[in-house]
Amino acid sequence: MNCLTARKIILNREANDINVDISVAQLHVNNCPDCQLFLSQLENLKHILKTRLMNQPAPAILREKILALITAERLCNPVVSKRTYFKRRILVGAGTAAVISILLLMIYQNPFQRKIEYANPAVRALAQDHIASKLRGNSLDLQTSDTAELEHWFSLRVDFAVRIPTLNNLSLLGGRLCVINGERVVSLAFQKQSVSISLFIVDGDVIDLSRMRVVDARNRQGIYHGDAKGCNVILWQEKGLIFSLVSEDMNEHELIELVAKS
Repeated sequence: MNCLTARKIILNREANDINVDISVAQLHVNNCPDCQLFLSQLENLKHILKTRLMNQPAPAILREKILALITAERLCNPVVSKRTYFKRRILVGAGTAAVISILLLMIYQNPFQRKIEYANPAVRALAQDHIASKLRGNSLDLQTSDTAELEHWFSLRVDFAVRIPTLNNLSLLGGRLCVINGERVVSLAFQKQSVSISLFIVDGDVIDLSRMRVVDARNRQGIYHGDAKGCNVILWQEKGLIFSLVSEDMNEHELIELVAKS
């Protein structure tokens, strides 16, 4: 049994008649990496469509295309030639492809979604460093809650004056020196109960905030938001430096409150 036949049987097993040997198709898939990859990718697409579009109403253009396909099917004579049958299948296939394209556009280009925040690779780099630090057990170069001690320690290792902000209801665990996009960056580990939060301080020339979304402007030039690798990242600028809070467990509003109350 070839790949195409096996995939058709597996994908349409509920519609197959009893003469179709599903077990043979399943055996082929179990021993075919290409078929396994194809079916896995298809399941991932179904999951994305289900989770991302669960609470979004279908746009008018999508409803119109679906209704047009249904109408075209009903108007067709049920007794048709093979040529007409294949023409209809091509029409339905093209319509299905158009519907899937619209669904994907809804996910990735929804006009009500925020602007693309991955334009700045620093957001992704900050999230990656936060995750790596957690996997290493928050390995710190200097473990202390004394801000003055940390500020002095970092002053000997970076080219800018370090001022550690006071964040509401957070416990300072210590700090370490890391590298983001080739530049030395101050990384501080905080904790709120069992939640880990990273604070990064970097020279303002390293990160471009111009293409990011402003989510809060209280008493500041602006607080920006981005997300990557399952983390929320907020950034703000003070005295030529950029500060950033990163967390997997807190949403952007909770992170903003930590800054607003500091």
